[in-house]
Amino acid sequence: MILMILMFCISAVQSQNSWDVIYHQTQICAVTGSAVTISCRFSPPIRDRDAVLETLWFLNGRPVGQRSEPDSAGRVQALCGPTACTLRLTDLRESDSGRYRFWFRTDRGSHCGSPGVSLTVTDPPLPPSVSVSPSAEVQEGSSVTLTCSSDANPAASYSWWNDRKWDFVSKDQHLVFNPPLPPSVSVSPSAEVQEGSSVTLTCSSDANPAASYSWYKEDEEAPRASGQNFIITDVGPEHSGNYSCRAENTRGRQSSTVHLEVKGKFFFLEISVLFFEVKPAKASWMEDFPVTSLRRD
Repeated sequence: MILMILMFCISAVQSQNSWDVIYHQTQICAVTGSAVTISCRFSPPIRDRDAVLETLWFLNGRPVGQRSEPDSAGRVQALCGPTACTLRLTDLRESDSGRYRFWFRTDRGSHCGSPGVSLTVTDPPLPPSVSVSPSAEVQEGSSVTLTCSSDANPAASYSWWNDRKWDFVSKDQHLVFNPPLPPSVSVSPSAEVQEGSSVTLTCSSDANPAASYSWYKEDEEAPRASGQNFIITDVGPEHSGNYSCRAENTRGRQSSTVHLEVKGKFFFLEISVLFFEVKPAKASWMEDFPVTSLRRD
């Protein structure tokens, strides 16, 4: 006679309030061939704390370690104490996927903790394939795209690292390096700039990695400012001239120039002209003195 004993992960206690199972994680993802540890803490009624008679882990309602699959032998190890228990699974297979729940029994009854731990075991992604576009020799200052792909289920995530400094670069599948395009430069206000006012020069460029900006005035080697916006306050005639914006990243640099013309202030000079009326002079001759005398009426 063959006797079959079925065990189910159910609770058989009079009061649920005094029983508890707390799982350290509720979801675990792993790849085939690896190992995981599922842990929990449990507490029976206080007066029964030292009366735990039996502990078990269940996978999808069936006791772990008592499954009929031959490949589970030697890969499962449970280690339980008075208030905590761990389940160690090695050499994982896809058949190990499912929901794990912890069950324990005392002389007052039994309890199966919910919600349990969901374990998902998948095949590791294949070694990724990396391509470069354009595939020919890449010229300095040109654009280049690196693409990484891998056949994985579920879909793989990607990370790019710089092996020189081991710096993280990106999580995108496609890594695009663009040198800065010739920047666009604008002046605000766009009308004539009057002496004594303020003016803002703005520079922008499409670049990856993002570009940094520097402003130069013609015939000057040192930059006047850095950043996308260059604000000049209380402008004067000395500010007139050509300004260059240089956009630069690790892939190259580009410059664009804008001309700034500052108009001088207008001054109004009022000139008053006074007119005086001058009457003609009368001339008289004296006999004895040949001198002309002038008399005004």
